[in-house]
Amino acid sequence: MIILHAFAFAAITALSPDYSALHKLNASFLKAGASLHIVFGQKNGFGLPIEGFEYLALTRSGKTKVVRHLNELRGSVEIKSSKEALDYVRLRTSPATWYLWKAEDEAIEIMDEDHARMLVNYGVGPCLQVGDTTRADMDQAGISAATVTTIHQSYRITRWLLLDLTPQGHQKLILRRVEEDVDTDGGYKMRVLKQMPVTNGWFIPRFE
Repeated sequence: MIILHAFAFAAITALSPDYSALHKLNASFLKAGASLHIVFGQKNGFGLPIEGFEYLALTRSGKTKVVRHLNELRGSVEIKSSKEALDYVRLRTSPATWYLWKAEDEAIEIMDEDHARMLVNYGVGPCLQVGDTTRADMDQAGISAATVTTIHQSYRITRWLLLDLTPQGHQKLILRRVEEDVDTDGGYKMRVLKQMPVTNGWFIPRFE
């Protein structure tokens, strides 16, 4: 399966000798002077499907680096609301950005179609909706919608993720209910509350 985003062959901007930007993300939780881009490496170039060659990069104080784990954004963000906390953790699981995290298990959030239509896409053009399903299917599987609670100076998010635990070889999918703690500066911790096999047609595309 190939997903070509609308911006894929738009103007390419060099961020550094190592990385060129395909698209700048819109994210209200970023601090002034910080920016996030979808990039590809200058040395490796890119091919098709293009998603297999793209990464998420943070630029701040004139320096650009690939972001491999969400916690690496700590100090470059300021979370001011429950919505921003959700937008922050969904950088890992949004249909617009989930494939950028090459160092992590691929993951998407399970949600009903109504919530999926309102999901933040960080300014990225139209893309395949993965992870959305019907409310009835979620109820049948015992899966609830994401919730956010405020605890002291942080936010606790509980949601269901579909994960691919085998980036190489035969695909193995599982469902996990996770609890994520997000600090106002972007500090991030995740705990697995429950895990179960996938018994329906939910899937994660492969970009190999």
